[in-house]
Amino acid sequence: TMGEDYQGPRSLEALEQFASDTLNKKCIVGSEEEMAKDTSLCSDKEKDYAKKMRGKTVEEQKAQIERLEKLKNGKMKPELR
Repeated sequence: TMGEDYQGPRSLEALEQFASDTLNKKCIVGSEEEMAKDTSLCSDKEKDYAKKMRGKTVEEQKAQIERLEKLKNGKMKPELR
C-alpha cells in the first residue's frame, strides 16, 4: 500500500515530530475491551494474537516470549510479523 506524500515542513525538528506523532504508533495491549477501542492502535492480527495468548498458561506465555526474543534479531518472513 502506498502512503501519502509528506506535505509538512522540512526542518529536522518538524520531520522528527511528524515521525513521532504519525509513524511511531504502537499497539497498546490491554484487555479485550481496551484493545477493541480505536485508541488502542492495534491491527486485527495483533488483537487476534493477544486474544490467543490470553488463553495460554503462564508457562506457555513465557515459552512464547523466549521464542520471540530469539527471533527479534533474526530473520522472519514479513507475513509472520
